[in-house]
Amino acid sequence: MPKKNFMEAIIEALTQVPILTETANECAAMPKTNHTFENKGIKRRNCAGCYNKLRATLNSKDAQRKTKKIKSYCAECNKGYCAKCFYENHL
Repeated sequence: MPKKNFMEAIIEALTQVPILTETANECAAMPKTNHTFENKGIKRRNCAGCYNKLRATLNSKDAQRKTKKIKSYCAECNKGYCAKCFYENHL
C-alpha cells in the first residue's frame, strides 16, 4: 500500500470524515490562472504571504520588520511573493 493511501486511511479512520480526492476530470474543469512568478523585480518588497501569516500573531510593525524581503512578485497581482507563498496562493 502506498504511503499516501495508508495515511489517508488512518486519517479517515480517526476523523470519520472521508477524504475527497481530485480526479483528472475535476482538475481539467478548473480554470487556469494567468498569474506568473517574476523574479526580476527592481525594488525589494515584503512578501505578501509571509506578512499575512505573521500578521495573524504580531502587530503590523513587528510583522513588517520580520517579513522576508524579496525581489520576486506576481505580475498579474502586482504583489511581492517568495516562491513558497506564490505557489501556496496561486496553485
